[in-house]
Amino acid sequence: DGFKGVNSQFGHAAGDQVLAQFARRIRAVSRTDDLVVRLGGDEFAILTAAPLTVDQRRAFATQLVLEGAGPFVVEVRDDLGALVNRVVTIGVSVGVAHHDGAPTGTPADVLLMQADSAMYRAKVRGRGRAEHCNPGMPTSLGATWTTRARRRTA
Repeated sequence: DGFKGVNSQFGHAAGDQVLAQFARRIRAVSRTDDLVVRLGGDEFAILTAAPLTVDQRRAFATQLVLEGAGPFVVEVRDDLGALVNRVVTIGVSVGVAHHDGAPTGTPADVLLMQADSAMYRAKVRGRGRAEHCNPGMPTSLGATWTTRARRRTA
């Protein structure tokens, strides 16, 4: 949340620094076997190696929100061309989806769509928060692509 402002105010190099720092923070709070990926832009996904309980999912999502809310230090050039450190803040909206317990599991693309829908709901409800996928949420592939396109043009 607010990542575009970093790029606008300080440039894409500063935005890249924030992304790299946030990736390290995500990795630090994830378990060794969890898969942490950057989907593109300022979106990341984490696929946990082992299922989490409801309480563990809530705690992990809350930790991610807190990690994103902490200050980031970026190195930029001032008006005279000297390198200076600037502190920037952003926020994180987290969408959580989980395996439904079926013997064949839930395909990764479905989990990503569910998480994307939950993340969008977190943004709509005020940003800087986590929302969990529930059965009534729309998760169609078309709705997800529409949501992503809308975010890209915003």
